[in-house]
Amino acid sequence: MTPPQDASPAADGLLQQVLDALHQGQVSEAKALCEAAIASHHDDGEAWFALGKVAMHERAYGDAARAFERSLELHANPWACVYRVLSLWELDEFEAALAQARRAVDVAPDFAEGHSALALALHGLGRSVEAEAHARAAESLNPDSQFVVGELASILAHLDQFDEAEVLFRRAAKLAPNLPHYGTISFSRPLWDQISGDSPQVLDEPQVVYAKGGSDGFGCVVMSCCDSVYLRKYGASFANSFVQNSMRENLLHLHVLDPDGQFADYLSWLVGHIDLPRLRVTTERSPLEKNVDKMARRTYYSCGRFMQMSRLLTDYGRPIVCFDVDATLQAPVQRLIEHARGKDLGLILREPPHSPWLDVVANIVVVNPTAQSSRYFELVRNYVLYFMRRGKLYWHLDQIALYCVLKLMARYAAAPRVAWIKSELRETLWHIGQSYGDKMKDERYSRYELGDAGAPR
Repeated sequence: MTPPQDASPAADGLLQQVLDALHQGQVSEAKALCEAAIASHHDDGEAWFALGKVAMHERAYGDAARAFERSLELHANPWACVYRVLSLWELDEFEAALAQARRAVDVAPDFAEGHSALALALHGLGRSVEAEAHARAAESLNPDSQFVVGELASILAHLDQFDEAEVLFRRAAKLAPNLPHYGTISFSRPLWDQISGDSPQVLDEPQVVYAKGGSDGFGCVVMSCCDSVYLRKYGASFANSFVQNSMRENLLHLHVLDPDGQFADYLSWLVGHIDLPRLRVTTERSPLEKNVDKMARRTYYSCGRFMQMSRLLTDYGRPIVCFDVDATLQAPVQRLIEHARGKDLGLILREPPHSPWLDVVANIVVVNPTAQSSRYFELVRNYVLYFMRRGKLYWHLDQIALYCVLKLMARYAAAPRVAWIKSELRETLWHIGQSYGDKMKDERYSRYELGDAGAPR
């Protein structure tokens, strides 16, 4: 979404400072700027708006909704209406979001983003026909708004109007150079023909660097993939949570991309400090060019856990439960295995639907050893490689690939059978996420920390 253009020059200056601080990861500094402005002028609506933006960044959606509400009381800013709708939507308060969006449209009927917010609220309530109508009204009012075009495209994708949705996503990509992932969403026949045919071998075969516990006598594989830096930051806590919650009858597989010079020492430290009777560690050199930029590299690493999945299914012949490494297990994984029994996959579907880059959540994936699940991950791998070869390794590609390949298989072949993971089962994992390091202080994470003094860094 494009940042709002407020009327007050002073507020513009504050808002830009806050946005700059958030972009640099300086969340505390951004919040302090807002709080200082409010302490000085408690009736500064723009400062309350900026505070709401900080709360949105922190995913403190209740605080955000209250800040935007206060901003609206002090300053008639239609963007505050839109962001309050988004906050309420994240809180699953869809009726309240709908009421706020209707007020925005009533007050400013020509404000396109207000109609898009109304479409979002209606979509959250399952009223897709009305949502499409308001999304199209918004697009007619402002066809050059990335938010408007992207929201219409997302709604049409959910309504299986794939061809028009893809055209709109391409437009949104041109309108929003800061959101290039729009350009990696595709449901087209030409793309299907590219990824479903023979793909040149560009991935190295994983190298086994540590194996303990043999290849028999266990039920399922708990797998995570990361680079050496993330392994050193999160690996010990993740492995410890596996020991305490899911070790019995299961094997832990850690797959490390582009291991660096400290990897071997850290692995020795890890296996010396955690008793893992069944552990396999593999490494792989990624197909990335050495000069690829940092964000593209991180994007590929986020996809890495899926790139070798078909090979792992062949090797193990057992269910594989795949997690992000920046997380801790809170309960046995057997509940997830049971839930996905009789299906090809177990996936998380965001409820209500939002967009192709957020709807299939990648931090928990259950894969049963079937021909259809193996084919699905071959296509996911090829989808990622297709965009990698075109220099389009943009953030969210992992979840976009999971989503779009499901749609492509349903459209041109046969879709895998999916068990959608219920909300109560998602509590099996406590996930940190790339921008939320403060969650490491939470007891659900901190109780698994080893106190890793002496660990190679």
